[in-house]
Amino acid sequence: MDFKITATVGLLGLASGLSFTQEINLDMKNSVKVSFDSEHGKSYKVYSTTDLSTKKWNLLGGPVSGGDEGVVFFHETENDQKLFFKAEQIMANPDGSGGEAMLPDGFPTPTKEWPVVLWDPDSTPKRFKTIDKCFDELTDGSSLYFTGTHSLPPNRLKIQGKRDITIHGLGSNKLELATPGDILIIKDSSNIRVTGVFFNGKGPNPKMDNPYFAMIHLSGVNNRIEVSRCSFSDFGSHGVSHLYGAKRSKNVTVSHCSFRNGGNAFHPKLKIDGTAISGIGSGWIIKNNTIENCLRGIEIEGRGMEQSQIIISNNHLREIWNEGIMLFASSDESNLYSKIIISNNFVNCITPRPDGVPHQTCIAMQGGENMIISNNIIYDSPKAFTGIGLNSAMADIRNCVVEGNIVSGVGGWGIQVTEKAGRPYRCEGVVVTGNHVFDTGSFGMFINGSGHTIHGNLVKNSRSAGINYSGRSEGPPTSIMHNTVSGNLEDGIRLSTEATHAIIAYNILSGNKENKIIMNSKKNVIRDNISFNF
Repeated sequence: MDFKITATVGLLGLASGLSFTQEINLDMKNSVKVSFDSEHGKSYKVYSTTDLSTKKWNLLGGPVSGGDEGVVFFHETENDQKLFFKAEQIMANPDGSGGEAMLPDGFPTPTKEWPVVLWDPDSTPKRFKTIDKCFDELTDGSSLYFTGTHSLPPNRLKIQGKRDITIHGLGSNKLELATPGDILIIKDSSNIRVTGVFFNGKGPNPKMDNPYFAMIHLSGVNNRIEVSRCSFSDFGSHGVSHLYGAKRSKNVTVSHCSFRNGGNAFHPKLKIDGTAISGIGSGWIIKNNTIENCLRGIEIEGRGMEQSQIIISNNHLREIWNEGIMLFASSDESNLYSKIIISNNFVNCITPRPDGVPHQTCIAMQGGENMIISNNIIYDSPKAFTGIGLNSAMADIRNCVVEGNIVSGVGGWGIQVTEKAGRPYRCEGVVVTGNHVFDTGSFGMFINGSGHTIHGNLVKNSRSAGINYSGRSEGPPTSIMHNTVSGNLEDGIRLSTEATHAIIAYNILSGNKENKIIMNSKKNVIRDNISFNF
């Protein structure tokens, strides 16, 4: 059931008395859409409150560009359905650097002598010479603005049990560590925003007494955390992460950030560890980030609770040593990892790796259900074993879609959809359609399991067979149809002795060096394929 509310409210940060109309579509399944008239070329944040008398506003979304359709957010209780809204225009820093920040009227600009300012709408702004002293005085609803370089011991900056806190880095700024460890800890808090901050670590911990840490370390139960337009370098373990225990930080957005030189290639327990963005819980959105020269890029991993409704889109990962984007379903329950969208990302794994770091898969899903991997570009990765891999090593793979991806220059398989040998889990019902796979060092596609749909793909110039299907005797049939398979150095389409109940039809095969279609098994249907050489 949907219904619509129309309201007129003031637009903060613009000319006095200017107002706009918002349409609010309230979905009883806990989603709300807020749209408003705004100027193209300007950015806004949207807030709500259930009680105007408290003067406490919750950040719902932003920055959003003027003229966009609106902001979608989620409410938690029926009381949240009675909402008042406001929008705030975001002003860029005067020099155009750092994050975007709205400077309140009469705000004392941070200076070299007093680089930190704490502002609360209900109190007089306070100035500080060091950022740690300012953190000690954070209260609900306050904003911290700072500039300059601040050297800190690990674990000094904490936001615990707070809500509606904003940390703004202005101009040239840096939070750096004297020794490896956490920089900022956020625990049991909600509506926390960190923007425009430059985080600089010290790399891996050489003493190895604390090999697990993060530049922003999420802990406990958090909700609605936003990290935007920040920079993370030399983090030595994790960049942004909910590290320990069940991943109870929900509705976290990490956007427009850069991550460089991260991870630990000499971990004392795991041999290798460290990811730019990890510890991902339900409702996370990871978009428009650059991740470069890191051990791992983005990792979903955890035990015992649902991790779903996750979006990973429009990120650029380059020179990754190990896994680019990965799901490690360590709970062994595929249904806990569902409704995950990985789309429009660029992934490259070409960097010379440190000793002992194996190149693995650019996008790797080791368990999960109802996932979509679409329109990604995997490129120039001659050391990667696989471009896109769905593998039931840790849990079942069920009802996933791999669509519209481009995979080129991968050292091993282009697209892998397989059951892990010796493991009890199944790989079933995967749709692989509209992908372009070319110039791979082994098979273009390597498929087993059952009930898959392999349709409308272009597989070209693989150093082995274009499409290899091994299947299994039980389960629904796999359909391999309407594919174009050409220029491969071995077979066009190969069915192993284990493959049964496959339907191979309406494919176009050309210029493959060996057999057009080779079948080493029975109970398959092969018909209406076109095969020619040129």
